[in-house]
Amino acid sequence: VHHDGLAYIMDSSGIYAFDTNSIEPISLPIQNMWRDGTIDLTNHKWFFAGVDPNDEVVKFYVQFTGDTGTRPKRALCYHTRNKGWWVENYTLEFGGATKADIGNSERLLLGAIEDAVYVSGEGFTDNGTTISYAWRSRKFAVQSNQNHESRAVEIAFQPTTAAATLNARLYLNN
Repeated sequence: VHHDGLAYIMDSSGIYAFDTNSIEPISLPIQNMWRDGTIDLTNHKWFFAGVDPNDEVVKFYVQFTGDTGTRPKRALCYHTRNKGWWVENYTLEFGGATKADIGNSERLLLGAIEDAVYVSGEGFTDNGTTISYAWRSRKFAVQSNQNHESRAVEIAFQPTTAAATLNARLYLNN
């Protein structure tokens, strides 16, 4: 897919951002998914990518080992500005994506089974069931701190009516 002057490309080894002069491997933070066989390339002919230009997110629709069906039910999501990764899981199989102008903004549309078309990013639930997700940031350098000042991680969220769990991990020195 194309976004903001770059082509985003996935092959059997990873994901890359390409301008007309150079190619940059961008999937290094999630490269273990290719190495450990998390991504099942058996049905790779059904893999595709889409971009949500409003959220500046490129989504690579794939299957994981153990997924049922023949078409993708997951997306490897890459935020083009903050360079963070997360995985979205779906209950439906998707077969393609395109962009369309809806309500004065360009939106990502997804084609699913039984000729259904969905607008990506609409709502926080899928038919009343919460949508689970995970996010992994790029590496952030922590500067030397001579004064031993505390540091914090801030999580922005919308409150839910039911209990929810957040698991956060911090890795030092990779």
